[in-house]
Amino acid sequence: MRGAIAARLAVCAGVAGLIAAAMAVVFELGGFSSEAVLTDVAATAELPWWYGAGTAVGVFIWAAMSACCLLTGWILHGLGEPAEGRYLLVTGVLLAGLCFDDALQLHEAAFLKAGLSQLQIYAVYGLIALAWAWRYRARLLASDRLLLAASVGALSFSVLLDVGDSGVVEEEYFKLLGIALGLVYWAGECRRALLGRLSDGGEADLARG
Repeated sequence: MRGAIAARLAVCAGVAGLIAAAMAVVFELGGFSSEAVLTDVAATAELPWWYGAGTAVGVFIWAAMSACCLLTGWILHGLGEPAEGRYLLVTGVLLAGLCFDDALQLHEAAFLKAGLSQLQIYAVYGLIALAWAWRYRARLLASDRLLLAASVGALSFSVLLDVGDSGVVEEEYFKLLGIALGLVYWAGECRRALLGRLSDGGEADLARG
């Protein structure tokens, strides 16, 4: 009992330490104002509450996709399915990166100020996506390819509109469409993976019985 309590306290202390370290890096080394970083943008600028609502919804969907994959991957890894678990954990980490990019608009501001062009940024993202797709091509081909293609196609068209400085409404529409389809796809894949593992486990229990 004491060991379990100590482990949980250590986890709490570790999370608190990570947050404190991240804040120290941002505020002290980065030179950013704590109020500027921590205060809500709309409230600070006295804007209506619905400003940036489309981006916020997109961030929520990215976060849901990432959490779904990370949690399922963690569970599968614990159930003795390291390959499937690793696949979903890696996918969840990559989706979390896209979530942070969308939330902080890194490709629109931070990376551009670092000297990278928007085309270069998207090229790097594309290469990472291609490397991931090639590594897990067998799993992707065995999944719902039509839904995956629809999601990737909508997101790709959104990127083309962004690079071409086309209409904001059209770009955001296809981005939201792509990530919404992505959520449906990954929720389905995670459900399939969990149900498949539970089914295999149940059959094994019956065989042993």
